[in-house]
Amino acid sequence: MGDYLVAGVNSDADILKTKGPSILNDKERCELVRHCKFVDDILPKSPYTPTFETLKSVDCGYFAHGDDPCIDSEGVDITAKFA
Repeated sequence: MGDYLVAGVNSDADILKTKGPSILNDKERCELVRHCKFVDDILPKSPYTPTFETLKSVDCGYFAHGDDPCIDSEGVDITAKFA
């Protein structure tokens, strides 16, 4: 699929808005992701609802999200625009 992985780490504000309070802050989440051997770079404070411009800013060819529901605070599936 690709040979360079950029992991977006959502901001505290976006996590609070979409999922509620988190245990770790965005700086701590970035540090955890930084130690994953498959991650080449991190996009800190990435928006929970990414845009095509966000993906272009890191020369991203693919978008993936975790296995939790991909619903933003407005009830919209954030992956629908990338289908």
